[in-house]
Parts: sequence; C-alpha cells; structure tokens
Amino acid sequence: MAVISAHLGDIERSTPLSRFVISKLVLLNKMIRDYLIAKQLSDCLLDTSFRLRESVAFVQKTCSLPEVVGYRLCIDTVLAQVKSVLDAIYSIHPSLVLSVSRDTDRRESDSENASGTLESIRSLGEVKPEPIANMQAASQLNVAVLDVWRRLYQSSSLVKQNVSADEENRYRKAVGTMLADLMLYLDALYVRHPSLRPTDW
Repeated sequence: MAVISAHLGDIERSTPLSRFVISKLVLLNKMIRDYLIAKQLSDCLLDTSFRLRESVAFVQKTCSLPEVVGYRLCIDTVLAQVKSVLDAIYSIHPSLVLSVSRDTDRRESDSENASGTLESIRSLGEVKPEPIANMQAASQLNVAVLDVWRRLYQSSSLVKQNVSADEENRYRKAVGTMLADLMLYLDALYVRHPSLRPTDW
C-alpha cells in the first residue's frame, strides 16, 4: 500500500531474517514508557499473534505442503518479531504479563498446538514454497492477513500520537519489519490471484 512508505523508508532492503535482526537490535533500548499505551499495544500484539496462529492452522488444514511452507516462512518470522516487541514492552511493564487473561493463554496454546512448528514441517523433507493455488482458501487467507496488517498499521498511529519521537521511531521500525514481511507474502499471493489485490495496494 502507498501508506506503508512512511514505515518502510528507514528500513534497508534485505531479507526478512536480516530485517528481524535489525528490529531486535532496535528493541534493545527500552521503549513505550507510558503504561496505558503499552497496555493497548500489548493487547493489539497478543491479538495479532493469535490471529496469525489461527491463519496458520487454517492453511495447514486446507493447503498442500509447499503452500504451508510458503506461508510459514513468512508468518513464523512475523510471530518472532511480535514476541520481540512484547518482550521489550514487558521489560518495562512486567505487570502487563500478569494482566494477560487465562483465556488468552489458552487460545494461544490451542492455536499453537493446531499449527505445529515450522521445524516439524521442514523435517518432512526439502519442500519448495509455493503460493496458495485454491482461490477460496487464498481469499480467506487474504482477508485474515490484511486484517492483521491494518491492525499493526493502526497501532503505529496510536504510538505516533501518544509517545516521544524516540519511542515512536523504535516502535515504527519494529512494526515496519512486520508489515514488510506480510507485504512480501501478499504480493506473491496477488501474482497468483490478481483479483484479490486491494485497489489501494
């Protein structure tokens, strides 16, 4: 999307993994000192993690192994990025960890059990990643990923309005890597299914 330029302008072109390393280095300095804003971001990121894990479970139930691997290569990286941001927030606000409800813990656990791990998928042998071919499955996944993308984008707007410029810059860089990785997968999906591409993409 054109609106992503503000988030990605300061992230050098590189592989998802190297961008992840960059984002972890950015987060070494503590960020988001305001408790209420940190709480809203924590809630958003926990919900994002759950929704992504749900989408993984859906893909594994409905798609071929190459399609599953293609999706997991993207989503596992994003989930690791989300965890790094949450860890940085919780290092300043440890009480937020205790505020996570048991229901959230259970949902995350159930979703993780359903999705498995990328390592267990890779253990089946070398598989060349592929975009999802089935139009119905691709359409459902597109809706889910775009919803996550927009939630992450909106979270950066919340930060912009309520924290210092330094804190905003750290959070924007971290979220920018997540948005970029999701875009890479969606772009490949739209090559296979052009009709799914949003008009503002």
